[in-house]
Amino acid sequence: MDALPEELLVHILNHLVPTPSLLTRPLTPTVHALCLTSRRLYRLAKSHLYAHIQSTSGSMGISLLRTLEKNPDLAQRVEQFVVQHTNEQNDEATSQNKDIAVRTIRLLSNLKSLDVSRCEASFIWWDLAVDPHSLSPDDEIPMRGYSKERSVLIPSLPHLRTLSLRLQDSPARCILPYLKLPSLRVLAIDVRGTVRDRHSYTSSYHTNTPVQHLRIVGNGTSRQPDIRWLGEEPVNLRTLFLAVAELDGWIPCVVWLFGHHFWRGRVTSLQIAVAGLRHYDVDFEAMIEDSEMCLGSDAHRTWQEMSERAKMYRRGEKYAQSCLGALRYVAKRAGGEEVVNIGEAHPGVRRVTMRNLTDEEKRVYDVGAGLNRKP
Repeated sequence: MDALPEELLVHILNHLVPTPSLLTRPLTPTVHALCLTSRRLYRLAKSHLYAHIQSTSGSMGISLLRTLEKNPDLAQRVEQFVVQHTNEQNDEATSQNKDIAVRTIRLLSNLKSLDVSRCEASFIWWDLAVDPHSLSPDDEIPMRGYSKERSVLIPSLPHLRTLSLRLQDSPARCILPYLKLPSLRVLAIDVRGTVRDRHSYTSSYHTNTPVQHLRIVGNGTSRQPDIRWLGEEPVNLRTLFLAVAELDGWIPCVVWLFGHHFWRGRVTSLQIAVAGLRHYDVDFEAMIEDSEMCLGSDAHRTWQEMSERAKMYRRGEKYAQSCLGALRYVAKRAGGEEVVNIGEAHPGVRRVTMRNLTDEEKRVYDVGAGLNRKP
């Protein structure tokens, strides 16, 4: 093995190690075992073996996390981290796995993607965001389980671009530390479940988050304040995905809440998965030119800015009605996959692509179900 040219070894690794190269995949442990016989091969394989990490329940998952915790050079190579805990009971093993996972994630200085949406019992995303030993008066916010004085800093994830999490019964404001990350571009949030701490959002929760792609799964009535807040925070939203129980009941409200993004030409694509039925992909055209007016907090707006904001929401409502009309028109059509060009009857909408959900999508986007698991 040591006699082979490095270029050939890299070529072999590229074909043997799957992408993502999770150590729980069949071929990856084999490659890892082979690397133990050659320091040269192990040096070349590090980036392949540790770029994508899956934290699983049980001894194998804990062993992997401990390896990363004890080897900072390996932790720096991790770009994607997925928490896949199958044990949802608050037993000692699950608690131990969660604690190690939190400590490990804080060491992943080059992490770009974090998925903690598949772990229900352990509030890993919450524990990661809150560090009771670090206090910053400028960043103090009331968060679940902590008084205002104990609310703390943004997690030190300077390169995080993609975040997937499940709120369970927590209000959306609990993810505020993540929304402040300047690198965050993709937010996938599961709001299934009833929030137990209802809260009105004030100007102190305004973030101007740089999120460009937002995915929301779930549409419970108690989540309306959360979804409204999530709709107002992104300043540069481009795509919006919604998984809902049925089209007519909730979509009008949700589309209205995000309407100001649509009519200003920011969001060019809306995707909707109706549980158990169909997937709709709506392509928009801008109704007016994008305005550069800063929409800050109410306390700092002039009367003219408030007036413009009111006009914006009225136009957004008209835009939402047009979008809903187009969706209803397409939904009445029979058949499977189809691209429907929308005419002048529904201004602002170019076309709607409709298709039936796959079996996997039906399972993942079942908004009436509990936590979804992926193999």
